[in-house]
Amino acid sequence: MRGAATPLFSQGGVPVPDIKTVLTLVLSIIWLGTGHLLNKQWFKGVVFCGLHGFIVFRGLPALVHAVRMLVSLGEIPGQDHSIFLLIQGLTACLALLILAAFYVGFIVDACESPRENHGGAPRNRPWYP
Repeated sequence: MRGAATPLFSQGGVPVPDIKTVLTLVLSIIWLGTGHLLNKQWFKGVVFCGLHGFIVFRGLPALVHAVRMLVSLGEIPGQDHSIFLLIQGLTACLALLILAAFYVGFIVDACESPRENHGGAPRNRPWYP
């Protein structure tokens, strides 16, 4: 079959990923959604690229500021309320952990898609396209 990626095997029998899987992994780590675009999953790729752009340029600076305020608990005496800064900082830390978990999940999804498209075992994914 022409164009189908077959997994290579080393001498020890350990499967070595093909170049498309490695490229998908690298692109997904650099910018979320580009691995999906490489796998011709246009809708997911565009949505994830837009989501990543929003997080990087809009959400991340606010989260970094909230974590910085968590460490300092205020810079202006009498005006910054440490309890509110503490709550905002802890919420930001929780949001960063959730974002990191989703980021890893999206990268795993992008890396498993080439296997699925090229003769690997299909995955059970009923909750998204």
